[in-house]
Amino acid sequence: MKISKILTKKWKQKQLKEGYYYIKTSTGRIEISHLHWWYEIVSGVETPTELAFDEYMYDEILLILAPVPTYEEYKAMQERIADQRAELESARWYQTVQNEDIGKLRGLLKECKNIVAHECWQEAQFPDGQVVNRQDLLTRINAALNETQANPIDCNKMQESEEK
Repeated sequence: MKISKILTKKWKQKQLKEGYYYIKTSTGRIEISHLHWWYEIVSGVETPTELAFDEYMYDEILLILAPVPTYEEYKAMQERIADQRAELESARWYQTVQNEDIGKLRGLLKECKNIVAHECWQEAQFPDGQVVNRQDLLTRINAALNETQANPIDCNKMQESEEK
């Protein structure tokens, strides 16, 4: 249940605490009003008779939207907003840098793919003893680039284009 419906229900049941509240009036306006008990003096004794808002009749109020925060609560909310704004800006900056880095790495991987795709070699052995198969490496590069098929470049076609 929405907070406004809960607050309105408590007000109608005369269980809402006294204080300032945001209210929605029958004209559709959002206002701030003070809720407090009205008292009647009966035989010299003050007796609470009605829990009402200043300046508004009972039927003029559609909803009690929320309590008005104290100044301390307001300042705490402003600090949380400032902290969250700073965190959001930091996250945006980090995401931008990350996206740029990812773009650069994808570009480098595409360049490597063009080199690896040459059919001039099938395997390479590195000084540490690791052996890399050309087709396995192409498959892994394509998977990283989210491509499904390798487009190996024929060495002869490469040489022909270089000679032109």
